[in-house]
Amino acid sequence: MTAGFTVVGGVNHDEILTLSGDPGPDGTTDILAVHQAPGGHAANTAVVLARLGHQPCLVGAVGSDQAGERLLAHLAAEGVDTGWMQVVPGAATGRAVIVNAPSLHHMMLHRAANDALTPSFPDSRVMVVFDPPPAVLPQAVAAGQTVVVNPGGRIAAAHRALADRRGGIVLVANRTEWAQLGDAAADGYAAVVVTLGAEGCRVHDADGWSAVPAVPAVEVDATGAGDAFTAGLAAGLGAGLPLRTAAGLGALLGALAVEAPGATGLPGGAELARAVSERADPAAAEFLLGGLQCS
Repeated sequence: MTAGFTVVGGVNHDEILTLSGDPGPDGTTDILAVHQAPGGHAANTAVVLARLGHQPCLVGAVGSDQAGERLLAHLAAEGVDTGWMQVVPGAATGRAVIVNAPSLHHMMLHRAANDALTPSFPDSRVMVVFDPPPAVLPQAVAAGQTVVVNPGGRIAAAHRALADRRGGIVLVANRTEWAQLGDAAADGYAAVVVTLGAEGCRVHDADGWSAVPAVPAVEVDATGAGDAFTAGLAAGLGAGLPLRTAAGLGALLGALAVEAPGATGLPGGAELARAVSERADPAAAEFLLGGLQCS
């Protein structure tokens, strides 16, 4: 049986620190707020897909600890299929400490059980691979018909691991990650999307590079914005939308994500439908509202 959407990659417990100012060497900065929440790029992406009305399958690894148990329960409650999740005996569940300061957003990551993920995936109509161990990349992308890969900080290793498969992949990276490769690397991929935060994104396909504008947003917490963007992009591509329209859908979901605290602050249900009807371009709104009405 072929799954609709499968997401492969990181599952973590997040601790998000909001600082009063930018930290400097040998100084002290006050912490204004501490927010703890389920996280991990792949887990966040799967939750957003579920809130869009899909039933995504998540393939990731957690430790045999209470944090892992809580994460699995949270994902199941969100409507994510956890039947392919792996519990690693004796390992700790991944943990991320995320710092939000006035001019700084930084993540410190203890991958732990995530790096013990073994390659076992369902065949899928849309495969989203987000920050996985590079060793599982080739098998993961082979299991999808439409494949979106967001390798995060491991982009150089992923680029090498995908040398023979790039022609069937939509690669997603932020500007810092993409700088490790450079624009010349785009020619080998089916498409490349480079996210630029409040400046929108750049997309590359057979017609070359073009720009997709951002959706204006009042930022509260940027955590998870890239995950929401990737979910929107994948949902659009899976529905057959053109690359630029799918990227615009990702931009909308990213904007909604930054307007709420936490990695999955994106609203669901009626609130999401209202935001979509007010702020999405017509093609993206028609697609999204149709999915939300069916969920």
